[in-house]
Amino acid sequence: MNLGDLAARIERLQPDAEPRDVARLCLLLSNSVNDLTGLEDDDVLRTAWTETGLRLQFATDQHAAMTEELEQLARS
Repeated sequence: MNLGDLAARIERLQPDAEPRDVARLCLLLSNSVNDLTGLEDDDVLRTAWTETGLRLQFATDQHAAMTEELEQLARS
């Protein structure tokens, strides 16, 4: 499997996804596995997709909390 194949599968599973979101997800998923061939299985792809989404949400929440804390420190 290559990134073009992965993008096509993502578009099939989420047809309303914007091209930049498909590209971003391809990058995140490809960085989360050692071998893209494992993502040929729909269940493995969905699991990796979910785990990647959770990690991204965690990082986003952590960044927001840190930003808020820094802003509070700057105001004091």
